[in-house]
Amino acid sequence: MALPYFDHFLQSSGSNQALATYSASWTVAFGAIGVRNGASWAGGNSSGAPSLAFWNADSFNADQISTTTMHASWSGWYGGPAVRCASAGGGSGYAFASNGSSWSLDRFVGGSSTNLDSGSLAMGGGDVLRLTVQTIDASTVRVTAERAAAASPTSFSTVSTVDDTSGSRLLSGAAGIYCYSDAITADAPIIDIAEGSNLSTATLDQAAFRYFNDDGSETAHTAAAAQDANLTRTLGSAVLLRTLVQATGDPAAFAPVLRAQKNGSGGYVALPTSASTTPTLSYGAAGAFAYSGTNPAAAYPTGITADSELVLFVGQKPSSANGGTVTTPTGWTLQGSLTGANDGNTGGYSTTLAADTGNCNIYVYTKDTVSGSESGSLTVTTGTNNVAWARIIRLQKSIPGTVTWAVGTGKDTSAGSVSIATGAMDIAAGDYILAGMVIPTDVTTPSQFSAHALSQSGTTFGTVTEIGEADSTTGNDIGGYLIQAPVSSGSGSGAVTMTATAGGTTTNVRGPGIVIRARPVTVNNELYIAPSSNITDGESTTQQLTGGTGSFTAGKRYDTSNATGTIDLGADENSEVEHSLQTQAPATDGDYFDLLLYNGATPLGGTAARLTVGTPVVPMPPRRRDPLDREAPVLTLPADYLAPVERQGVPVWLRDVVAPDILLGQILC
Repeated sequence: MALPYFDHFLQSSGSNQALATYSASWTVAFGAIGVRNGASWAGGNSSGAPSLAFWNADSFNADQISTTTMHASWSGWYGGPAVRCASAGGGSGYAFASNGSSWSLDRFVGGSSTNLDSGSLAMGGGDVLRLTVQTIDASTVRVTAERAAAASPTSFSTVSTVDDTSGSRLLSGAAGIYCYSDAITADAPIIDIAEGSNLSTATLDQAAFRYFNDDGSETAHTAAAAQDANLTRTLGSAVLLRTLVQATGDPAAFAPVLRAQKNGSGGYVALPTSASTTPTLSYGAAGAFAYSGTNPAAAYPTGITADSELVLFVGQKPSSANGGTVTTPTGWTLQGSLTGANDGNTGGYSTTLAADTGNCNIYVYTKDTVSGSESGSLTVTTGTNNVAWARIIRLQKSIPGTVTWAVGTGKDTSAGSVSIATGAMDIAAGDYILAGMVIPTDVTTPSQFSAHALSQSGTTFGTVTEIGEADSTTGNDIGGYLIQAPVSSGSGSGAVTMTATAGGTTTNVRGPGIVIRARPVTVNNELYIAPSSNITDGESTTQQLTGGTGSFTAGKRYDTSNATGTIDLGADENSEVEHSLQTQAPATDGDYFDLLLYNGATPLGGTAARLTVGTPVVPMPPRRRDPLDREAPVLTLPADYLAPVERQGVPVWLRDVVAPDILLGQILC
């Protein structure tokens, strides 16, 4: 047999049959599905348990589609299509199921379900449910559930799209069906027809492009260059980029996202929709606490990218009272510390130093440049050390950009719950806070602290979350904690107070604390989608470019958004998409941007359009040989002169911003 498969479950053996008995082309992954005698439908037969089956007569690609037509009297029992099904390990697959009023999209692993999405939607007999699955990238599987009403069984609307990025996402399997009902009885029909196939190999290509001047409406603007010709444009000038999108086959509707790569490296990044952007900061992850009587090796956290910021905290209990040092790691910057050397009495112990007592030191560092390749661990070199802990924390920026830092320190020199006030700090909405404390004891850590809080006059902090508590019996013992919080609103410039409730034995819950503020810096976007008085964002395009095949489907024009709405091309159709663009500093002459349309996160095929920052090259007048073999003069024209025209058989150049009859330069014969 060959895909697509088609089964209408017709059998007249005289009795109901198990699905695999009805046809050896089906394998039940878990549960039980049966086929009703003489009734042309399938349903569950597993005493109220979920049942999953898949087509085994053909091999499926990883990207596949499954469709079920629901029985005319179906209601009350769940059923529908399934994809990437397998029987190994207790059965697995993605299933889209409805009972006529509610629907559910689930991932099954080992026969157990994880709900990905659900909702309410009235459906009826004869409706068609469709489930597609695609691998989008190395970490993402996209599952799309659709429904078509019985009256228009080929007109599908999306019910849900889920990007499954979990470690349990399914990477392969076969198309099939899902049912949930008690028995194959006359009142429990679910599925009339099942179909499945590999997902279409249809493609989308950026088949052509052309730059236009922003000097008129959709049908009136003038060309800035020939089709498929790259363009050089002065910094700060507006330009329109129009792209021809060609479908081969019948692809799903696509969301056009214009991305750019600068100077041939760094990867394609979606163009921003404003002249400047401020990155947002979020908490990422933390490596484990590392402890050592010499040099702790702090593990790098997971998920590091070039848009990460890395912060290293070090807590230290010295081997001599009010001593101790930490060498700043190469490639890192010390942002602040509170130590015996710069304070003299960080815990109120004076020169006392013993097990569970003694003044401690705290340090915080930031990594100068984060490449995204950081892995393994970072060894922190200490001096005059009895015991130290170290931990690296990752903050994540939403877009590339830089961060500024500010640090405040303080100490708690009395037993009991924690209250530490720093010096004055400039805090504002959008900042992110990391903070911590070192104590000389491990008596009741790592679960000693609770009810963490930050406060500052005029500032509202978001939820304060404990990252973890340090706890080591190495040497004379050490403890402490680290916390993180966003800044929600307001602004302040006074002291930040860090508090926490200490439980258990609190005699030696005292020591230095530190607060570090991360502030994202507003970025001037070198190339961005720019507002245009000639465009209404999202308006339709007409056919302006050549080379497209098949019918033309109107695309969209964008001047304030990137990827708003979708465009649905039929088989072998084409469309055009236009974006209003502008450059600005810090881009400089000679910088270039390669521009390519993406379908969400997937690049279209074809050749990128290049936009270079610089002074356009003006066509030179022709050079004529002097009869006396003298060299004819060469004339360099400013950009506001028009191409040459003939006046009485002689080429002349006219300036379009002065009187149009001014003659420039030498008339050449």
